[in-house]
This record gives sequence, C-alpha cells and structure tokens, in this order.
Amino acid sequence: MPAIVPKRSIALAEEDRKSLDDVARDHVKIVLDACHFNRTNAARVLGIDRKTLAHYIRRWGIEFPAEQRRLAVGSLVAIEGIDGSGISTQARALVDYLVRHDHPAMMTAEPSSGAVGQLLRKLLAPGAMAPSASSLRILALLFAADRLDHFQRVVAPALAKGTTVISDRWYHSSLAYQRTAIDRDWIMALHRHTRAPDVTVFLAVKPETGIARRAAIGRRQEYFHDVAVQREVVNGYRATIAELRSEGERIEIVDGEPDVQTVTADVVRALGLGRKPAR
Repeated sequence: MPAIVPKRSIALAEEDRKSLDDVARDHVKIVLDACHFNRTNAARVLGIDRKTLAHYIRRWGIEFPAEQRRLAVGSLVAIEGIDGSGISTQARALVDYLVRHDHPAMMTAEPSSGAVGQLLRKLLAPGAMAPSASSLRILALLFAADRLDHFQRVVAPALAKGTTVISDRWYHSSLAYQRTAIDRDWIMALHRHTRAPDVTVFLAVKPETGIARRAAIGRRQEYFHDVAVQREVVNGYRATIAELRSEGERIEIVDGEPDVQTVTADVVRALGLGRKPAR
C-alpha cells in the first residue's frame, strides 16, 4: 500500500489572502483612479463595456471621491452645443481662465486643421454636398477619421505633457447631428478608439438663438444650419446626453442663453474650479 503523503499547507501573509474577487475589485479601483474616475475610459482600459463596469461599481460599492468633480490637470474637456451656442467663445474663455490660475491648458477644435479636417470644412460649405443618407454616411466616416487623426496628432501629445485640452466639439456632435438618419451604434463604433472626455460641457440654447447669433457675425450657411435640422439636432443632443450619462459619462449642462461673462462663470462652476487645480 503506497504511503500517504500529507498535503502541505501554504502559509500566506494576511495581505496576500485575497480572493479573485478582491483582486479584481482592487484592479478596477486602480484603473478608475488612473482615468480620473472617467468610467468610459476606464472601461476601455479594462476591456469591458460601460454597463459591465457600472455593475461592478455597484456590486463592490466603489465610492467616487469628492474631488472627482474638480478638474484635474491634464484633462480632456469637450465643449458641445448646436451651431451658434457659443462653443468657440466659451472654449477660449475657459482656456484663458485656466492659464490665469496656473493650470496649463490649450484649445483645439473640430473639424481639425489637419488634412481630413480641411476636406470636411470644404464639404460642409453650401452646395458642396446634396443632403442624403449617403452624404451623411460619408460625413460620419470623415468626422471619425478626422477625430482619430486629431487625437493622435494634437490631443494625446498635449495630455501626455500634463496640459488640459479644451476641444471645440468631440464625438457627441457626430451622435447628435447624424443620429436622426444613421444608426447610432454604427456611429459610436467608429469612435471606439477615441478617448472619452473627462468632462463634457453642453451649452444649451434654442435653435433660434443660434441662428440669430450666426447672422449677427455674418457666418455663412452650412450643411446642418437649416432651422428644422437644428431642432432635430437639439433632440439628438438630449438623447445622446441621456444615453451617455446612463453609461457613466460626465456631461454638465450649462444655459448658453445669457451674456458671455455669465455663461463663462457658469462653465467654471460646473467644472468645480475656483481653487488650486488637483494634481
């Protein structure tokens, strides 16, 4: 009869006595912290979708720190809204505010100044493209290509240096402007390799306000500027904001109707600014 060899016990320190669930929870916490608690970016790093990450956050009772709403240095901020809502004006004002308060920042915009962005600007000019589902798909593909090029060429290097990037538009515009005629999941799939903003500020104005402001500065009519289209875009933004918020993306809504200074002050408050930036 073979001899019975007793099982050897394995001695582990208390801190090493973790279950697989504990290890997974700790790793998720580390990734969330590294991503400034941006669930969209954290989900991409973890290789899961946002709904799965939201499930784990609830399951493990992960609490987000109070400092989460305070804009950290090296963040990506998108300013969104319909044409004429004051996106460019408020993006410039926010950069000025940050720089004055020793928070390194720069402004960029979409369509970008790159080759694809320049082509897009030509196609958006009056008469360049006839409105159709095919035209919208072409524009969707070009916007996605421009965004990826823009991120790799301009945004990512700036973020790597610890500079906060304020972008005049991001992928929210594609979802809002084109979702009425093109499948939303297809558009979102085009941007799956694009980094989500740490925070998006949506400037809410009526379509009539946007039209009046564009007319006041003599801005030329573009592909999406018809008032009926703008009303559809407002509804597109509402649906997009609700959907992305439910998936954990931080989107702040600011009334864009008042004067420039009032809106700027509201944007600053929405970003939790007014104190020394978090590092």
